[in-house]
Amino acid sequence: MIRLLSLAFVFVSSVAMAQQPVVKRGSCPVGYYPQGAYCVPFSQNRQEAIAKVGNSCPVGWYPQGGYCTRTRR
Repeated sequence: MIRLLSLAFVFVSSVAMAQQPVVKRGSCPVGYYPQGAYCVPFSQNRQEAIAKVGNSCPVGWYPQGGYCTRTRR
């Protein structure tokens, strides 16, 4: 039961993370639009994006401008 709840939490957390704006660094990643100092995901967007630190992305993430995304575009 605890394992099932843990998996549900991870799933909900990852979906919630995909919906969060990211600080704008140049052009916004695919699936996001600029709004002030942020890039905001389109409502149907499910692509996660994080700001790139340095020149590389974490394992499983792909560079896209100043960001790292979960999927290649």
